[in-house]
Amino acid sequence: MYIFVFTNCEMRGYDGAALRSCPAFNLITHVHGKNGNSKKLNCTLYEHGLFDFTLKFAYTYKNPDGYLSTSELPYIGFYAALTIIYASISIVWIANTCIFRDANGILLQWHIAPIIVIKATVQLVNWMHYYYKNKAQPTTPLVNVLAQTLYETML
Repeated sequence: MYIFVFTNCEMRGYDGAALRSCPAFNLITHVHGKNGNSKKLNCTLYEHGLFDFTLKFAYTYKNPDGYLSTSELPYIGFYAALTIIYASISIVWIANTCIFRDANGILLQWHIAPIIVIKATVQLVNWMHYYYKNKAQPTTPLVNVLAQTLYETML
């Protein structure tokens, strides 16, 4: 949502509106034109074309922290935290599997280990997407989709 505040503006949509520069006590005043001559202006009616102008502008919205919207900004910290959490879980999982490699049923843990590593990678890819998008660098969500698809097919 963008809010624009214009100060000292005049409404020109109503034909019967008087200019703000018209004095309240004298409804007929003189206006100096571009070439220096004085023109009589009836302040009771607005004359079309007298003060009309065209306003052209462009804007780029930028938060103090970058180019993400305020709804996407928390994703950077969220995906960074998830990357650290899943990377820690995968390291502990693989280390535990190595310690108990001679135990019964450990083969299933070896099959689950790549899934946890891929999940950490997916979170890293998501973090990188939002991090670089916030820095206004070109990103493509295709890598995110492919990483998530790989993770989902491994499940």
